Amino acid sequence: TPPSYIYPLTLLWSFWAFGLPMLIGMVSELVLYGFIVVISIEFEILSKRYQHLKGQLAIDKALRSLVDHHNELSSHVMKLENIFSFPLFCNFIASSFVICFTAFQASIATEVAESFQMAFYCVINLIQILLQCYLGQVLKSASERLICAIYDCGWEEQLRKLKVTKGLVLIMRKAQNPTMITTMKFADITLYQFSTVRYSLSCHTIETCSIFYCFFFRLSPTHTLTSPSVDVCT
Repeated sequence: TPPSYIYPLTLLWSFWAFGLPMLIGMVSELVLYGFIVVISIEFEILSKRYQHLKGQLAIDKALRSLVDHHNELSSHVMKLENIFSFPLFCNFIASSFVICFTAFQASIATEVAESFQMAFYCVINLIQILLQCYLGQVLKSASERLICAIYDCGWEEQLRKLKVTKGLVLIMRKAQNPTMITTMKFADITLYQFSTVRYSLSCHTIETCSIFYCFFFRLSPTHTLTSPSVDVCT
């Protein structure tokens, strides 16, 4: 018989092996979510600052500080992109496979408890992707609202100042490209992308389930040629 201390050591090692990666993933995602929320708030503050330019006399000096603020926010988003783009890409790929396989396991489960367990795990992965896409949409929407704020800054009062009008045109051109987080330039993390992934995953899951049903049905020992369900798979 094994020594009595083997079981607690194995239990502690299991907790460490499974808990540490989960903790690292959770902390990294919380850091990403926090940065996205802060940058989105900064974009909202920048929009308010552009709207408050109306009626100011020294608009050229204020405009220079706003441009620096915008460039700083863009640089922070690029840093987030460089750090979290590859982990997000791997997370999306892994979650897609997990959702497909758990949906298939839930569809072929013979017991209600097992089917509920697989369906619950599938929903948890969908919620994780939804949260990432929602925060990415918040960042994109905040950067898109910047264009309307620049248009409402009272540019019609500065038509005589050619330098100011040229600067506003360049700023609006830059703001036309919304700021967002991507998965290695493969896909944008937005709610539209979540709806696309959800639709494609549902289609692929249905197709995968039908293929596996046909495969297991043909390998089943109770399968006969006179079975009325053979026509479904052929």
